[in-house]
Amino acid sequence: MATTVSDGGEGAARYRSAQVGLTRLLVRDVRGLRRLILPQRLRESVPDWLSTMQAVVDQYARASAGLAAEFYDAQRDAAGVGGPPFTVPVADPPPPEQTEASLRWAVNGPLGAGPGRSGDDGRAAAADGRPPGRSRGESRAGCSEARR
Repeated sequence: MATTVSDGGEGAARYRSAQVGLTRLLVRDVRGLRRLILPQRLRESVPDWLSTMQAVVDQYARASAGLAAEFYDAQRDAAGVGGPPFTVPVADPPPPEQTEASLRWAVNGPLGAGPGRSGDDGRAAAADGRPPGRSRGESRAGCSEARR
């Protein structure tokens, strides 16, 4: 008979720790890829950066999905779930167009709008916790004085 398995157990802690470690490695690798963007050659360097980032995102997405599937299998075994064998399907990485759109949005502020890209639609401001239309360098005091 199946038993209850808590997400507060040792297995869940190992899974979370593995995902945190994987995230740290991803951040390290992504930070290292910034050197591929050359300000003096944006049109030439950004496409190379995007394709390299896609490869890194795909690699870490597969690793993360694999960890999740292994954790799920281990939890099923620990709970004593019977029945026919079940294999967790590993999720595919995000589609390239989704990754590219997210990356282009993320660098819109530092790189500005370019051909085929829209300008700031307010998401960058929201991510920074500032109202749309306020520049990153604009102080709150300056804004409130201008409104008086």
